[in-house]
Order: sequence, then structure tokens, then C-alpha cells
Amino acid sequence: MKYYHFVIGGRWGKQVAIGQPLRRIFTDPEAVLKLVEKIIFFYQQQGLPRERFAQTIARLGFETVEAMLLGD
Repeated sequence: MKYYHFVIGGRWGKQVAIGQPLRRIFTDPEAVLKLVEKIIFFYQQQGLPRERFAQTIARLGFETVEAMLLGD
């Protein structure tokens, strides 16, 4: 059985951030694609201009972001 585990918020370069795993493990490829779409939409809506996704997560708090991404 294949499974997918998401780690979000990682970043390399001048500013390094270690990604944090979401608490849910996915087994359905369609659910994975829906989560990817949700992450992109979330970043479009919540990210500030010139802000990286890792910075958006740090600003809002990982627990908040995770709840928004995994909630319905």
C-alpha cells in the first residue's frame, strides 16, 4: 500500500526553515491532489506579497495552518 506524508514549510537558502509534518497520512491519490490544491489556494489567500510559504506558516502558526489545511 502506498501512502503520502506531507511536510510543509521547509526552506533552504539564506534563511533556513525545517519543514513540519502534517499529522495526517494519506492513502488516496485524489485526496493528495486535493490537498495540494488546498495548499496552493491557502498560500494565494493568506500569503503576503513577496512572502515565502515558510514565512506565512511562521506568521500564522503551524497549528493554525495545519487546522485550516486538514479541515473541511
